[in-house]
Amino acid sequence: MSQEFDVAIVGFGPVGATLANLLGLHGCRTVVLEQDTEIFPVPRAVHADDEALRTFQSLGLLESMRPALGTYTKREYLNAKGEIFFEASVRKTTAIGHREDIYFHQPTLEAVLRGGLTRFEHVDTRLGMEVEKIEQDNVGVTLTARQAETGKIETIRSKYVVGCDGARSLVRQQLNIRLRDLGFDQPWLVLDVRLNPDVTPKEANLPNCHQQYCDPRQPVTYVPTAVKGHYRWEFMQIDKPAPNSVPPKEQVRNLLSSVVDPSNVEIQRVAIYTFHALIAKQWRVERALLAGDAAHQMPPFAGQGMCSGLRDVHNLSWKLALVVKGASSDELLNSYAVERIPHVTRMTRGTIFLGNLIQTRSFLGAYLRDILFKTILRIPRLFTTLASFTLRSPNLKKGVLGGEISRAKGKQFIQPTVLLDTDEAVPLDSVLGDGFSVLTIAEHDDVLTKLADTLITTTLPITFVQVANGKVTSNLQSGSFKRILDVEGKLVAWFRKYRAQFVIIRPDRYVLGAYTATGLNQGMKELFSLLCLHSNTGVP
Repeated sequence: MSQEFDVAIVGFGPVGATLANLLGLHGCRTVVLEQDTEIFPVPRAVHADDEALRTFQSLGLLESMRPALGTYTKREYLNAKGEIFFEASVRKTTAIGHREDIYFHQPTLEAVLRGGLTRFEHVDTRLGMEVEKIEQDNVGVTLTARQAETGKIETIRSKYVVGCDGARSLVRQQLNIRLRDLGFDQPWLVLDVRLNPDVTPKEANLPNCHQQYCDPRQPVTYVPTAVKGHYRWEFMQIDKPAPNSVPPKEQVRNLLSSVVDPSNVEIQRVAIYTFHALIAKQWRVERALLAGDAAHQMPPFAGQGMCSGLRDVHNLSWKLALVVKGASSDELLNSYAVERIPHVTRMTRGTIFLGNLIQTRSFLGAYLRDILFKTILRIPRLFTTLASFTLRSPNLKKGVLGGEISRAKGKQFIQPTVLLDTDEAVPLDSVLGDGFSVLTIAEHDDVLTKLADTLITTTLPITFVQVANGKVTSNLQSGSFKRILDVEGKLVAWFRKYRAQFVIIRPDRYVLGAYTATGLNQGMKELFSLLCLHSNTGVP
């Protein structure tokens, strides 16, 4: 039996499920193939940042995820004496409108992501389906998959396929894509526990902060997921274990006893993971693409593994949508790797740097590190530089970017609270919609209306938004035009900072370009050119 789709996704973890939701919102006929029949019951990924939360917001699922999310107050780095030599507070709200960092319970989060797909009749999920072969031709991809329960073979046709199938990706293997090793290979024992219901975190001495014990004798990471009573410790393996080995129970108990009273917790999972730093040399081969762990793997010290996978699919989804709907040529998909590989490479190198500080076995190196970090804490600019290198997402440098004002492009656009003409206060993204958006502080209604009416005739989804300082009115009669009140003054401040009148924002909320009052018409032509749009899209 052969079935036709726009996009086939192999793998149904958080990254694959997020991509399926994004494609569903874009109206793409999508099928997800997953070899397992149930969600893995124990958390693996545990950390998400503000950009990941913004992605979940764009899915319309963030509020449903709240029971799976837990907050913590700060990150602490302790030396061999148990003294804090470096700490950083977690910001409650960043410029993009979300908490800087949170922890989550992966099984619950995955259930919400999967449940979100029931909104879309054009998205199909196939559990218990193991993909065995991927074949490409000039117009599409043929996937051969076997049903785990019956052994029945199914053939599925799609225009494109995206491998979100993890570190051992079959899609990557089928494409003969090799991995680039950035030089990190270290086994750690991961210990997940659940706090007994009759014990409080305070009684068990489990603080609500992320801690790195940077002791050369035994580096340890403490992760207070604090969702449904789950906690995690990660112990660097001093003696490299045999592949696929199970640590002795006595070793596990001794390690657990060094951080918590074992009688207060129940062990949920014990596993040895080898942390790697690997990046696929290619992310696209014709009609097949990679995302998430299939495309890159990094140590967990900055908590950016899943976050990077979510950036992958938020970047890729709108490009796929334009291509499969015939608006753009598939040259647009080449920008996916152009944008994402340098970004994830920098994030991985920053993570390695942080990991080497944490897990050094040299007592002299640890002593010098402690002095360095204590110095950094006293100099705010040094602290900001270090944090931006190791913990924060860098800007995009190349790809679908333009504009007259170069220092504005490639950044995540801010997300303040704004006021609608109904006096309802909402986050900015709820006004922008799922496609492109143009924001302006210009006040020439006739010019803006004409441009908005022109844009609505194209096949490119664009929302046009005017930022007002005073009372919001509804004078403009255009279906693609919205007016908002900048109640916090943050949007006007952004435009003043970059001396801009217009900004074009991509569906993944990165700034495509910022323009002066006279530059928008040229900017729209630039937008259409960058998107490789076909001539029948109605370029103004």
